Amino acid sequence: MNALFLAFWGKKYSNDFLNFFLPSLNENLKILKGKKKKYSLEIWTLKKDTIYIKKNKLFKSVSKKINCNFRNIDFVLKEANINKYSKYELHETICYIFKTSKCFKYEYLWFFYPDQFFSKKFILSINNLTKKKNADLIFMPSLLCKRDKISELFKSKKIFKNNFRKIYLSNLDESNKYVNINYIHKYQFLKVIDIYKKTIIIKSFHTHPLIIKTKNNFEGLRYPFYPSHDEGIASFFSKKNLHVIRNLKSGILGSVSQVNDFPLVYNNSMKTSIFSGILQFNETHLKSSEQTFVDGDENSKILKDKIKKVNNKINLLRNGYKTLLKNLRNYPNVKENKYFKTKDYPRLINKIIDFEIKIKKFYNQKLISYNKVIFDKFLKYSQSKIYNKKISFYEFFLKFLNTNNQKDIKYINFLSKIYFK
Repeated sequence: MNALFLAFWGKKYSNDFLNFFLPSLNENLKILKGKKKKYSLEIWTLKKDTIYIKKNKLFKSVSKKINCNFRNIDFVLKEANINKYSKYELHETICYIFKTSKCFKYEYLWFFYPDQFFSKKFILSINNLTKKKNADLIFMPSLLCKRDKISELFKSKKIFKNNFRKIYLSNLDESNKYVNINYIHKYQFLKVIDIYKKTIIIKSFHTHPLIIKTKNNFEGLRYPFYPSHDEGIASFFSKKNLHVIRNLKSGILGSVSQVNDFPLVYNNSMKTSIFSGILQFNETHLKSSEQTFVDGDENSKILKDKIKKVNNKINLLRNGYKTLLKNLRNYPNVKENKYFKTKDYPRLINKIIDFEIKIKKFYNQKLISYNKVIFDKFLKYSQSKIYNKKISFYEFFLKFLNTNNQKDIKYINFLSKIYFK
């Protein structure tokens, strides 16, 4: 059983879901067999957004072809406002509760954003590839495209009638230049791309985690992926069978997310990029970044040279990260290099401490901490034959989660609905 999961809130993202994601899903459903048995659409959003979406004509049609489950996240947003979550912390809170509460129900968890769109055989093709590779984790590149152009193609219903690959490559957004090999020396980067004629090259530490296989991977879901689903994938998966989609043959996933903030310009982008890795990278990022996405004629000498340049840039970042990490572990016995001098390390260490405090504060939020308690007990229950024979998990749940703190009852009530209804 596969869960196609989205978490969003507000009119803008609801419209993106209806205008981009839903038509893409509808085209895929025309090809998928046994879809009601094998797939469910999990939409976690506000109550008012649920009402709005259910009135949509296309959604009414799609809901007859696939099981559609809505989850009310009003309570989560209220908590996020009180505790001043960032947009990414809020989204990952919702993702975390979804992953932990539904990992025993579904074999595969798919993660989408409402402003993403994809080719018409995408789900079938990626699903087949996941099973063929026996993958625990599928990474899928998803580049930004021009919103206006893609929107016009969806409105005219021409997007699935024409060459989807050509449409995708010819409508890549100008913001992609900030990670282009020709401009990367100016900007902080964790991904490098190059576009040559009808060819695209991508090498990244932050490729979108599209699918997580749940079986034997529960341990990797115990904590939120901080600071976001894309950036905070657990290091647990570095020892698992992860697969990075390496070309467009398996399908195309794009996004029309708008870039409103322009990145800062740096004199030394490599230095700031290396340090940003200290706050974000783990062994899973290092392993996934070894793969290079190339769609085009790889026998071309020009293309081979371009691939080499992209690989070299990411390899420099990886090696710089490893060197900095080693020096931090050996501090104050550090070896200086052209990027970091001895005098830099006290400031770097203070930033790392501040970041770790921020993570700890996030983990200690009541909604997060209670959910972790529930999930850990869920794991204990699921692995125990004694509990399976004697009592139901719901009884088990009520037994261990009793609290005398009336202020915390609201968290227990919310999570019990998520886990049991």
